Amino acid sequence: MESYAHHLTRVIDSGRFLDETEFNALALELFAFQFQHNRPLHHWCQSLNRVPGTVEHWSRIPAVPATAFKQDSFTVLPPEMRRFVFYSSGTTAAARSRHHHSAESMAVYEASLRPWFARHQIGRAHV
Repeated sequence: MESYAHHLTRVIDSGRFLDETEFNALALELFAFQFQHNRPLHHWCQSLNRVPGTVEHWSRIPAVPATAFKQDSFTVLPPEMRRFVFYSSGTTAAARSRHHHSAESMAVYEASLRPWFARHQIGRAHV
């Protein structure tokens, strides 16, 4: 079965904008995946009584407070797959949040940047 990261990369690389129904389905699918595999997110959503099956629109998926990323590891990646780490600037507190990526999730991250970069930066004169 295709990994979720490959699935997202294919959607992004298609260059096609998703309509509301397609976007909602994709977001709810990702929410269900994260809920199942991310223990801190699972507990957070349960505490708010918003879990897959009860959330019908992407706008109702609970946002995680930024401070939570400083206190816990909100990742579905096992330690052996964590190849890249992004850190917050830490400008608001001493503790910096960490965001882990695997090679696959970095590919999704990079794929999401390419269309914007191509549209807005490539070919522009240097200032």
